[in-house]
Amino acid sequence: MDIDEINKIKSEIKQNVNINLFKEPFSILKTYGKDDGKNRYRHMGRDPISAHLTQNVDYSKVEIEYKFNEFGLRGPSLSNKNKKILFAGGSFCFGTGVNVEQSFPYIVSNSMMADYLNLSDLDSIGELINVLKDIKNKFTPDYLILSDTRFISEIGWLRLYILDRFHEKNEIKMGFETKVDNDILSNHNMRRFAKYLFEKTDDNTLLMFESYCRDLFNIPTVFVYFNRKNYSNRIFNFQHFQQIQVNTKDVIDLARDNVHPGPLTHKWVAEKIITLL
Repeated sequence: MDIDEINKIKSEIKQNVNINLFKEPFSILKTYGKDDGKNRYRHMGRDPISAHLTQNVDYSKVEIEYKFNEFGLRGPSLSNKNKKILFAGGSFCFGTGVNVEQSFPYIVSNSMMADYLNLSDLDSIGELINVLKDIKNKFTPDYLILSDTRFISEIGWLRLYILDRFHEKNEIKMGFETKVDNDILSNHNMRRFAKYLFEKTDDNTLLMFESYCRDLFNIPTVFVYFNRKNYSNRIFNFQHFQQIQVNTKDVIDLARDNVHPGPLTHKWVAEKIITLL
């Protein structure tokens, strides 16, 4: 593999990893991520978890803003309340496509009369580890609410992400090892075995992550995750985290981008969290 190919892979990976978590303090955006502000009234959902839904809100008449606090994180400023909650996760936890008042972090915190910080939108457990360690010196929460990121384990995703881009015409240039990898992954039985290995890696990564959070904070923690195909209806073997599994039937409305769950689903998740806390 020559240096140009290596640099290209690094560049593509960098473009798909969110390294700009903290925005300009007190800034306001009209759009964010997949929410480009366009009206998609009566269009179908564009994600496996929302594909069964049709957009029933005309968002051309609804203003959505992304406001960032003094930390450059989405949500209101801190106000020295007695309780503090730390949220961390991906785009759903960030509240992509809905106003912050409609997002489950805001609803939970408002109900519990607590200050909160929201460490979202992140792509991987690895990124969560870095920011959780950093924020501990600035914010001491009473509760930790985690929402699954796009890639729980970077290991399985990264390998497949790269191999899927190595087409047959590149095999000569990329070398014999790549051709062998492609041959192996095109075999049904080997794919099943690889899927099993990646699932075990995900499970082990999450258990290590649970131990890390326990050592870092040692507070009540809730883990919210969508029952996507990569979880295969599994319940994770957490020792300390409480779990909330969001199934397709629980996603009952769409956000403005027609990808993420909407305000009613955020409210449903918030009520589940409040019950556990």
